[in-house]
Amino acid sequence: MPAVIYQKYSGMNLCPAHFNDDVQRKVRETLRQTGLFGHGLRLALYMDGGKGSAVMASIIKNLFARRRDIDLVALILDDQGPGAKAARTAAEQLGIRMARENLPSDQKEGVIAGLAQRIGADAIATGRDLDDEATRIFMCYLEGNIGGLQDKLPDMRELWKRQGTIPTIQ
Repeated sequence: MPAVIYQKYSGMNLCPAHFNDDVQRKVRETLRQTGLFGHGLRLALYMDGGKGSAVMASIIKNLFARRRDIDLVALILDDQGPGAKAARTAAEQLGIRMARENLPSDQKEGVIAGLAQRIGADAIATGRDLDDEATRIFMCYLEGNIGGLQDKLPDMRELWKRQGTIPTIQ
């Protein structure tokens, strides 16, 4: 098939099928490094209705389709907006059961971890990407918030050991 992407760092031209295989392989390797998936767990997939969370949920669902020891639950903060509706639709299409919390969209801080704890999640996956992180860093810089520039995600194995802390995969 004709190539749809050229990976400059690898020198490979990839067709859609091989590009998908390459992404799946890289995600699988990265998740394996977290140390969280060696045994069964409940993974909360935070879905906000954006394309990042839908792609994340689709990739994770595909990766763990054969693993009966991994329970996937979509976390949806239901503010009755278009994002919540899109998140519900994506979760339904992927066949992922949902845990929803009704609240105004301006009250999302801290609610995600609380909902994940209530459903007994061992880890949270989000659709945050490099652009989101770059924006966070830029905003911290503009606000003069030097503390916010520090890496807020310690080693996953250390988080796993701490009681009451839910590791987050971005």
